[in-house]
Amino acid sequence: FLIGFVLFSLIPIGFSIYLAFTRWNIIATPQWVGLKNFLQMFNAQGGRSRTFYKSLGVTSYYVFLSLPLEIIWAISLALLLRRQEKGQRVYVTFFYLPSVLAGVSIVLMWKWFFNTNYGLVNSFLGLLGIDGPNWFLHTGTAVPAFVIMGLWNTGAILIIYLGTLAGIPREIEESAELDGVGWFRKFFSITLPMLSPVILFQVITHIIGTFQIFMQAYVISGGSGGGDAALGGPADSYLFYVVNLYKHAFVFLQMGYAAALAWVLFIIIMVFTLVTFKVSPFWVYYRGKG
Repeated sequence: FLIGFVLFSLIPIGFSIYLAFTRWNIIATPQWVGLKNFLQMFNAQGGRSRTFYKSLGVTSYYVFLSLPLEIIWAISLALLLRRQEKGQRVYVTFFYLPSVLAGVSIVLMWKWFFNTNYGLVNSFLGLLGIDGPNWFLHTGTAVPAFVIMGLWNTGAILIIYLGTLAGIPREIEESAELDGVGWFRKFFSITLPMLSPVILFQVITHIIGTFQIFMQAYVISGGSGGGDAALGGPADSYLFYVVNLYKHAFVFLQMGYAAALAWVLFIIIMVFTLVTFKVSPFWVYYRGKG
């Protein structure tokens, strides 16, 4: 374990810290530039800063738009499946299946769904008399399309919600029903507090995972193995942070600046995670702790 940790974790981490303060194109010897990469990143007048702030804005929009929708979607499915006693395992398997399928195949499927001319989504909208947009080619619909795509992959957290719902003492709910408590009050006073630890888990994993979104945008862009300067869509409509990092590293061969981007992303994710943990005692309820 120690040999693997040193060779495949500790040394690469140390080398990336060193690269963040250098200029390196993979071929030549790295040149020490100090804080220049970070200064160019935050300098509002530079070209690098434009893509940095654009990618940070697009990614933040995606993270905080998808977070509440995925929580509501997963909890709603769990509540519905909880009531469905007959055939529940079949439905759970159906919703969990996308979690084990290959990611690229799922993205290609959704790319077909959102196709402007013959996609399933626009065909359905056409039946309603609505002219469907160019989903991945329009700045206003690109990120929402990725959010909808992300809702497909909630099977793993759905199973955790179902397990938590099964662990809620039935006598508590029965007592509330005997006291005349309605469904709405029972959900927000009993069910939701019992689910709050799982919601905290979903928030943390969602922030960590979605800030690093890459594969979906890469496949939608039709990126080749050697990299593509057009990654990120028209007008950088889905230039996510890691897509921007990838372009600087493997398209423009600016490894030093890409390493600096990676460490800034690490700090951003760490800050959001720490803040979430810090405020969690105000809204997370743990049984046995009052």
